[in-house]
Amino acid sequence: LTQYTGNWFISNCQYRVADINDLITNTLGGIFGVLTTTFAPHFSQPPEKMEKQADKSRAVTKGRRFLALLIDVWWVVLIDIAAMGITAAIGMVLLYNNPENKTAAEDAMETYGTPLLVALNLGVSPGMGTAHLAWTTPRGLPAGRRHSLVIGVAFMCSQLANTRFSILATIGTTVLVVEAISVLFTARGLIGKIMRLNLIDARTIEERP
Repeated sequence: LTQYTGNWFISNCQYRVADINDLITNTLGGIFGVLTTTFAPHFSQPPEKMEKQADKSRAVTKGRRFLALLIDVWWVVLIDIAAMGITAAIGMVLLYNNPENKTAAEDAMETYGTPLLVALNLGVSPGMGTAHLAWTTPRGLPAGRRHSLVIGVAFMCSQLANTRFSILATIGTTVLVVEAISVLFTARGLIGKIMRLNLIDARTIEERP
């Protein structure tokens, strides 16, 4: 419906066509979503038991670190979707009632869109907080910002694939892939080892209410 109505009549005409592949993939996605929410609770502990254990620190495992990475990747995906929506809105404003502005709209996407994607991906690690993990120096001092900055720069570089700085995108993507693979062998990961940081359960240093 969104495609056939031109983004719910925001556009003056229909500019995309929904085919059978859209119907199949969207329907399957809905089915998988329902199945996941139905059966996932059976594979976890009861909420009451999890609530009692919430404040207790646990061993830092490779699985927890990998989960933190996955959450960070998903966070970046959501940010990118939001940023692409903003750049698309800019393009629609430029094209409103004047299709001759198509070149200007494309220039706006390239000029403002990519830097926006890059800027929003710097130094944020929701995954570490969700998994209750924290980085410390060998002396026990917090070092989370330092590690998040390195990962954030790698994420930033990975967003530059379609720009003149595509070589940085290759480097950034390579760093992220190597880091993800290294986490399968050690919870600290390659970057944590190079920076000589320790990975601990954040509940051992956080003040809980």
